[in-house]
Amino acid sequence: MFVRAHAERHHLLVADDAGQVAGFLAFRTDWFQCTFVSLVVVREDRRLRGVARALYRRVEELSTSPRLYSSTEETNAVSIKMHTALGFAPSGHIDNLPQGYRELLFYKRIRPWGLGRRTLHLTPAGRRKPGFGSSSRIPNVPLAASTTRSTTVTVAA
Repeated sequence: MFVRAHAERHHLLVADDAGQVAGFLAFRTDWFQCTFVSLVVVREDRRLRGVARALYRRVEELSTSPRLYSSTEETNAVSIKMHTALGFAPSGHIDNLPQGYRELLFYKRIRPWGLGRRTLHLTPAGRRKPGFGSSSRIPNVPLAASTTRSTTVTVAA
């Protein structure tokens, strides 16, 4: 139900690894005029392979705001470490949630591009195609371009 609601009302990125769903990320761009990542899920057998990193980079490309927020439970040490590695800084917390744990907020200042206005074209080897994309390189993670609310992020094996 959560995924369907995000696909209909917000934005959903799906990581594709050799035709299989490796993970997905749900985000919204109307959270206090900022972009907020509300859920990231990576299949257990695809973790520590750059799937979450590729999904977050795609959100950064699609964001219309220079402010990117994300969150995780205070008990999720792996997620806290990942947010730090991706350049996020702690931004506060939310107490008194039903699950009984504090939700930690993370913030990252990014360059806004606007939904679909920037496309990063990569070859299977991870090199930029001449004349396309940005100055950043993401090794072995070709990204599919789309201006729809659901986008596929292809993860190389």
